[in-house]
Formats: sequence, C-alpha cells, structure tokens
Amino acid sequence: MLGFEAALESIRKIEERVDRTAERIASLPFTLSSPTGDTVSLSDEMVALLEARTELGAATAVIRTEDEIQQHLLDILG
Repeated sequence: MLGFEAALESIRKIEERVDRTAERIASLPFTLSSPTGDTVSLSDEMVALLEARTELGAATAVIRTEDEIQQHLLDILG
C-alpha cells in the first residue's frame, strides 16, 4: 500500500504543478510578465508540462503494478 499512497501523493503534486504552469501559459496572450515582473518563457513552461507528463506516467505505472500485485494476492488467497 505504501507504493500506492506515494503514487497518489505524487499525482496530487503533479496536478498542482500543471495547474500553476497552465495559469502562467494562459497569461501569455495578455502579457509576457507577471505582476511581480517575472518573465514567462513558453519553452520553459512546455518543458515543465513534458516533465509532468513523464512523472505522471511513472506514478500510474506504480499504481497499475500495485493493483496487479493485489490481484495476484487475492487469487492466491481466494
């Protein structure tokens, strides 16, 4: 169960990062700077999204493997 819990927490963090990235990308048509003066780089944001996609794939693989293990254990016990 620890792998499952860790994967779910990872997915929650990835979701938060993707939301922040999406907000920065959404602000691009209006301004290239945030109210604090930080510059938004579209290429940096796309890299962040690609990294999130890779991490999400890894987290879902952990969940899938955990599910398969539990199914095998149920088959053995059942």
